Amino acid sequence: MNNQTLHFHLSELKFRIIKCLVVVAIFAIIAFYNFDTIITILIRPLIEIAPKKNFIFTGITDMFFLSVNISMITGFAISIPYILWQVYAFLKPGLHEKEKMFIIPFLIASPTLFLLGAFFAFYIILPLAWNFLLSFELSSIYNNNSISFQPRINEYISAISSILIAFGTAFQLPLILNILILLGIINTKLLIEKRRIAILLIFCIAAIVTPPDAMSQIALAIPLILLYELSIITGKKIEILKPDTSGDLQDA
Repeated sequence: MNNQTLHFHLSELKFRIIKCLVVVAIFAIIAFYNFDTIITILIRPLIEIAPKKNFIFTGITDMFFLSVNISMITGFAISIPYILWQVYAFLKPGLHEKEKMFIIPFLIASPTLFLLGAFFAFYIILPLAWNFLLSFELSSIYNNNSISFQPRINEYISAISSILIAFGTAFQLPLILNILILLGIINTKLLIEKRRIAILLIFCIAAIVTPPDAMSQIALAIPLILLYELSIITGKKIEILKPDTSGDLQDA
């Protein structure tokens, strides 16, 4: 690759990065002006369980910085399909036809699986978790005094964001395993042989990622086990279709 070609690729990369940043900024601005709607959605899992709870913030600038952070995260999240498309467009000229056949499904599957994980956490795990954690409130301990939860909005958003990201990332399991199969690092025979160990590791991960109640842990472990089995099914198809690079290595 000569200097002129390298300069062209760097210029193209810079141009595509700028386009991605512009798109993220546009969606972030839109999200900032719709912050009320976004925050209403995010607090819904707790409010539906404890409708009388009032969120508080203790710093005068807390809500401003919270709105900025949520807007930036939302802008980036909405822009992910566009960013992935720009990545594909940049790599496309150097890809073979079979490589294109694999990379497009991966680019589609990644955000789809992340959204599935986030929605699963939001609608299944969080209600279970809040029900469990709020059960530790004490309605009366001495002279009718109580110990009740007063949620700080910053801490709540931080906790719910961590859970959504953790579940979205955990749902990338079949994609990660299929990429490893495509690269020849593992194969479906190994996945089948190590199934019991994988299930044990899944339950350990579920115990770490989820709030400390058994229902949430089981609720995460079961779909991850199903995704592991899906990885074996799709992995077998990848092993049939993936290009054979052994001839290229011998020629080299």
